[in-house]
Amino acid sequence: MEIWDAKTPGLCLRIGANGSATWSLRYRPRNGGGKQRITLGPADTLGLADARDRVSRLRVDIADGGDPQRDRMNKRAAADGALTFETVALRYLDEYARLYKASWKNDEIYLKRTRAAWGKRAIGSITDDDAAALLDEIATAAPVSANRTQSVLHKLFVWAKEPGRKFVAINPLAGMRRRAREAPSSACSPTMSSPCCFACSTTTRNFRWIVRRSWR
Repeated sequence: MEIWDAKTPGLCLRIGANGSATWSLRYRPRNGGGKQRITLGPADTLGLADARDRVSRLRVDIADGGDPQRDRMNKRAAADGALTFETVALRYLDEYARLYKASWKNDEIYLKRTRAAWGKRAIGSITDDDAAALLDEIATAAPVSANRTQSVLHKLFVWAKEPGRKFVAINPLAGMRRRAREAPSSACSPTMSSPCCFACSTTTRNFRWIVRRSWR
């Protein structure tokens, strides 16, 4: 059973089947994603006034962009010696992308946003909801960048999950649909800045040359 405090939004008293009561706070981080819940403490040692005071202090952190539940999870993961996303991302770039991908600099660019958002988090704590929320945020301003970031993240987690590493148990990007719809023009720009665009332009010129020759 949950009893919500009418005075303090998000403050909840959860009563278990065995009668134990625990204070918790439900909140939504400013950086997006679903609602989070953080446990404040048992009701037999934490009174209502103290619970409200703790929520007020946490709200200041949340308003500044903090995520107290994620921070708590990350501290526990760090204490357990878990690998952070930043550590694995750097290893992916050094041990795979730079060695086997001619476009490794693109991987480095597309990982900047995710490293900034998840760098200190244990990589195993990142979920498909986390990935979807971040990609959707990128897609609002740059849909093509969101899709490229999704592709790089998918490859990173595939690499991290391979035998011999097993940095993660699951790939949170596996089976995820493209988060953004790209305009047809974004697939092949007339700037000829890519081999694809050059090939398209060359093919068009050759076709026009053949048509002109056939009329002579």
